[in-house]
Amino acid sequence: MKLISWGLLAAGLSAIASAQDGADFFEKNVRPVLVRQCLACHSSPTSPMGGLRLDSREAMLKGGARGPALTPGKPAESLLLRAVRQTETLRMPPSGKLKDAEIAALAEWIQMGAPWGAAPNAKATDAKQKYWAFIPPREPQPPKCATPPGESRRSTASFYPRLKPRD
Repeated sequence: MKLISWGLLAAGLSAIASAQDGADFFEKNVRPVLVRQCLACHSSPTSPMGGLRLDSREAMLKGGARGPALTPGKPAESLLLRAVRQTETLRMPPSGKLKDAEIAALAEWIQMGAPWGAAPNAKATDAKQKYWAFIPPREPQPPKCATPPGESRRSTASFYPRLKPRD
């Protein structure tokens, strides 16, 4: 029974590690290619070229006018990879073919299931913006005094003479 438990634990840990490896692979090998070669035309939420956004995994799976850009686990069926290989009528990027290593990295990433890197946590960003160190300094406003200027309060008048320096 313990052997089965350890086996399940090891399988779970390896799945977590492979998911982390996939996210690391994406961040190191795929995101830079997308940023450099694709996102200038395919990231605008208002009117991306061909209706295709490549700035999130969900947008790639949804696709554009020609259908989904990704078929996770199946590089040969993925429109994105067919376009960057430039073997069909659709040839991307228009500036020229990607390097073979970049195309191989995209193919490997799709074969892995197209894991996406860590998305920024909106709650953490909001908390960061509210943290005192991230708030720009501003001129403080002195508190309003209940006693008009020139008048003294009875409580201060009783001990004020003792605060004066002695001769």
